[in-house]
Amino acid sequence: MPRATVPTEAIVEAYRSTGSVWRAAQRVNLSGQTVWERLRAIGHPLRGSKWTSDEVARLREMVGGYTLTQISHELGRPYGSVATRISEMGLSGSPRKRPTKLPRGAGFDKASTLKRIKLLDQFDGSVRQFARSQGVRLDPLIKAIQRHAPDWWSEYARRNSDLPVAHCEYCEGEYYPMTKKQKTCSRKCQSHLRADRTYFGGNRRKAIGMAEGVCQVCEQKTKSLHAHHVFGKDNDPDNEALIALCAGCHRLVGSLAGRHFVENPESWESLINLVLLRRFGDQERAAGVHTLVEFDILDADEIADEEAA
Repeated sequence: MPRATVPTEAIVEAYRSTGSVWRAAQRVNLSGQTVWERLRAIGHPLRGSKWTSDEVARLREMVGGYTLTQISHELGRPYGSVATRISEMGLSGSPRKRPTKLPRGAGFDKASTLKRIKLLDQFDGSVRQFARSQGVRLDPLIKAIQRHAPDWWSEYARRNSDLPVAHCEYCEGEYYPMTKKQKTCSRKCQSHLRADRTYFGGNRRKAIGMAEGVCQVCEQKTKSLHAHHVFGKDNDPDNEALIALCAGCHRLVGSLAGRHFVENPESWESLINLVLLRRFGDQERAAGVHTLVEFDILDADEIADEEAA
């Protein structure tokens, strides 16, 4: 259907059936901007004017099991608005606690730990002094006891009030503090905590996808994830919209964001075609690659309603 002859009724019908300005635009062969303007011109209620209770309920269901892109497509909402909404509602979750790792070959297996427990039970002194007498580091010893004999350790800690169990301010795991000033279970967590507070305002572990360990671009599960500012660090000083990306995707996003061609859909089509041809160059179907890229950059007025609570 020619762009100039698309009737308003057809636009309204496409919008009602798809629930999305951008999907309606594809159906009637117009740009999302044009569909948006024509719907607003006739005063037609736009889905993005306010998050409905059904949308919020669906959002809660999808967070953690779907990527931001999938949620954006499902709800017909802009990617950035979905990320912002998830952050505002505190739906990104907190990372799951991982099992404590103990040094291998250092006598922290179950059999060795149980033997040390018997010796510690008869030792006249603190657990710190006992660790020194055994020639082992204190933290791994306590972690080994907590893993292999948690009930015994709880009772021992209760009887020895000068050896309180603390919770690491970064990983939230239990640990035995060396001094009253110690706030983390290890130097590694101490370093991460300092960097988190300095650069991410303490929100790094709340990045969308971090709790599940899933990169929000390639959807691969990995233990090594980076927290990425959706709108850029300079544009998000309060660190409110963070998502988890693997190292490779993080570098890719950062590199592409600095290239001028990203504002040109045809350049994206060329890039995608080249990537797919390189990927499937040894297959006959590669000759049939066809790519179509369309996007609309919304201004502040156009997304104001999307972000309204």
